[in-house]
Amino acid sequence: MLLAGVAQGCVYALVALGFVLIYKATETVNFAQGDLMMLGGFFALTASVIMGWPYWATILFAVAAMAVVGMLIERLVLRPVLGQPAFTVVMITIGVGYVLRGAVTMIPGWGTDTYTFPTPFAPGSMPPRPSASTSVPPSSTSKTISASAITIPASAR
Repeated sequence: MLLAGVAQGCVYALVALGFVLIYKATETVNFAQGDLMMLGGFFALTASVIMGWPYWATILFAVAAMAVVGMLIERLVLRPVLGQPAFTVVMITIGVGYVLRGAVTMIPGWGTDTYTFPTPFAPGSMPPRPSASTSVPPSSTSKTISASAITIPASAR
């Protein structure tokens, strides 16, 4: 459970890093970023489930496909409005997001259903490891409580 939380946190960190990089490079907020991530996920799902590719080839395919999609959007949609007010670019990224969401719902095999992406780390796909003790020693608990008691009031200032 802890590993799943850390993995989810890493995904959120990558999304945030993407927002920061795009904003610092273009001085615009890209509201289509989440939709572009969704499209990449559907490319990976298609390669893995529908085409039956192995996991790592699926990841490489999704990255390559999204690089092409990103270049096309930049050349065909964003490049023509270079030099326009920032509001124009923001509205275009919102529009690109709507178009991507609409297109995904119309593609057979994607639609609006929820899918699970098979990973090589699924239960049963890796050999079992020896179990370790999951108890938390009292000293760790007291250290965590002490650190929280010091950090929380300090961050409230």
